[in-house]
Amino acid sequence: MDRWLNNPNVVRAVSLILAVLLWALVQLDQRAPTASPSVIRPEVGHRMINDVRIDVVGLDEKSFAIRSIEPAYANISLSGPLREINRISPMAGESLVVADLSGLGEGTHEHVPLKTIGLPPSIDVEIYPAQVRVVIEEVKQKEMTVEVTLNGEPAEGFRVGEPVVNPAQVYVTLPSSQLDEVAAVRATVDVSGANDTIVVERKLTAYNQDGEPIEEAIITPSVVTVEVPVTTPFKTVPLTVRLTGEPRAGFSVENFTQDTTEVTLFAPEDVLNRYEFYGNLEVDISGLSTSESITVPIPIEDGIVRVKPEQVKVQVEIVPSTTRLIEQVPLTLNGRNADAQTVFLEPESGRIDLLLEGAPSRLNSIRLQDIRAIVDVGNLPPGEYHLPVRLQLPAFVRYGGEEPLSVRIAIRQQDDAPPTGADPPQDDAKDDEAVPSTGEKPGDREPEDTDEGEETPPPGGEENTGGRDSVPVGGGAE
Repeated sequence: MDRWLNNPNVVRAVSLILAVLLWALVQLDQRAPTASPSVIRPEVGHRMINDVRIDVVGLDEKSFAIRSIEPAYANISLSGPLREINRISPMAGESLVVADLSGLGEGTHEHVPLKTIGLPPSIDVEIYPAQVRVVIEEVKQKEMTVEVTLNGEPAEGFRVGEPVVNPAQVYVTLPSSQLDEVAAVRATVDVSGANDTIVVERKLTAYNQDGEPIEEAIITPSVVTVEVPVTTPFKTVPLTVRLTGEPRAGFSVENFTQDTTEVTLFAPEDVLNRYEFYGNLEVDISGLSTSESITVPIPIEDGIVRVKPEQVKVQVEIVPSTTRLIEQVPLTLNGRNADAQTVFLEPESGRIDLLLEGAPSRLNSIRLQDIRAIVDVGNLPPGEYHLPVRLQLPAFVRYGGEEPLSVRIAIRQQDDAPPTGADPPQDDAKDDEAVPSTGEKPGDREPEDTDEGEETPPPGGEENTGGRDSVPVGGGAE
């Protein structure tokens, strides 16, 4: 026995036999079924999911859109491990059934196959129906102007101006069959209680003719900046400027202009309602002998919050004066007593010659009907009087004589009136409107000439340099 164990070949043979036996035992152990209760075979089940939304993949959405998919929903039958099937939830928002539209263009496509995505490979799926009909149409866009809808009212005493949108034009993209439904693109801004200009960014929405939003419309850009002016009420009125004083002796005003003829007033409504014009700004030209440009600040009167612009530039043209004699100017009686007779004693003709001074261009354009020589006889009892003559002359023209103008008249009762002297025409004028001694009625007078660019003084106050000259001369009863 010892001799065998000491033999190497015998040892090798025994080792080989033992190794083979050990390998056989291991293989038999792996193949034997286990009786452990913790290992359970997977349970196989079936499930039907109805009305699964059919989504699309592979569509060139920049150029095309889906007009219809028929049917729009499918039913799917699932078979496999029940645990995996129960995890599938079509309500999770993920796509389960899709139609692959890769490479398809505009038109109607029949028999587009459906497939499932996102399901475990251990689940067998059947789709009902297996194919759908898809209509694809071209996507178009059109340019539209952004409209702004204002909600609410600003703070009391404030006014909302016209909104400014940047950019004012946007592009709306929709399938060609829907594009014509877009009636407006709007942004909404709330101005409730606002007392200053509002600047906000707003998302745009497309609306149809019924005012309903079109959610699927793609607007580029989708957000715009809206500026809504919120200011105090304002009103634009004429700005009046008057010249005061006289130029240096021997010089006259030929014309004057102002760089702005209107002014915008900002104030409460009740204050603005009082203004039909603004300013009555006075520009003193006393002693001027050359043309000048004069800048005058525009004052802010009581109740006015702001004035725009804040100043006005007045250009005054000064030229050397000349004179012109206007002959046979009719005298006009103002306020005569209808129960008495008024006659001219001196001059008996009822006409006077006037020497006028002014700029040559002004004098050359004067007509007889541009001049009024008025004698006021209102409230005078019968008697003889030496009365001044009041002149109404064109703008920037003045009386150039050295002696004051006056006339002698006689006022007598109708029965006592002698047939001597000039008998003026019957004066039926009322409210200080005089009837010229030549017999013409106020309505027969031709309109006065007004040079272009000449500022017309406001009612209620004419300056000698800006309207007609009034030249009163002292006198009294004789």
